[in-house]
Order: sequence, then structure tokens, then C-alpha cells
Amino acid sequence: MPRSATHSAPRRAALDLVAVLALAWCMVGCGDDGRGTTEPHMPAPNDPAFGTVGNILVSDRLSSEDSSVDAMWIGFNRTGEWADLMALGTRHAGGAIFIGGHVLRDTAQPLGFRLDPDTTSAGEVVAEGIATTLDRIKADPDGFAAQQPFGRWAFRISIERVAPSGAN
Repeated sequence: MPRSATHSAPRRAALDLVAVLALAWCMVGCGDDGRGTTEPHMPAPNDPAFGTVGNILVSDRLSSEDSSVDAMWIGFNRTGEWADLMALGTRHAGGAIFIGGHVLRDTAQPLGFRLDPDTTSAGEVVAEGIATTLDRIKADPDGFAAQQPFGRWAFRISIERVAPSGAN
């Protein structure tokens, strides 16, 4: 067999594998799976949604109940809760965790509500009475803000981006 033929077949197979992996990565990690997600702007320090310790961009891409993937920024003002979130994010990289907090109606926010950064926390599991979805709160932010068992709601999210505020 000619020398070029023996060397080109493994190289071609390796290039094909790289191309397939790149395509798969883009299908999973790029874009919005055709479901219409847009990334909101991170809140500025003067925005009531801004967390003094840190902020995370979250989505419901693994738990969406409607035809769109929603995204929102959630702020954290408590150092201990931020540290817990970072530990959970490390253990569940790419997976979903629960984020909870006191829901406040806020028409300036893309989804019509925000979580109070003084009350936000993260967990692997939550009490059944406070578990809901991002889509349900988005559909009725006034109702969820008015009726909050234990002063909070929690919903399953996927962490898309982490932005420490530098105050921790």
C-alpha cells in the first residue's frame, strides 16, 4: 500500500471525528435549539435585581414548559448563599439546580419579575410547597408575588453564566 494511503486514512478519520464533535457541540451549546431564547443584559449596580456579592444568568432550557427558553439574571447579596451556589454549580456543572427567593413583580425585568437578592439561595432539592417553574411565574408574576409559601418560590434552572460582583 502506498505510504500516503496508510497515513491519510487515520488522519481523515481523526478530522471527521473532530468535525462531528464540533457540530455536536454547536448543536448542544450554541444557539437556542430553535426555541427563541434571548440573553438579557446583566443588571447594573443601581438595578434592584443586582447582587452585591454575585450574579448568575440562568435559563429554563432543561425545564421549560413552553416553546421558549427563558433567561434571567439573579443577584445574590449574601456571601454564604453565594458560596453554596458556587459549590452546587461545581457539583452539577451543566445540570439543573433549584434557585429560590422572594418573588417581586418588576416590569423593568424581561420576564416581569425578579428575585430579591437579599433572599436568594440555591439547593439540590426544595420543599414541595415552594417548587414551581420559571414559566409559571412568568405567566402570573402578580399572583406569585402575592402568594409566597414560606416567603419564597423556587424553580429549577440551568446556570448559563456566573459574574462575581467583587464585593465578596
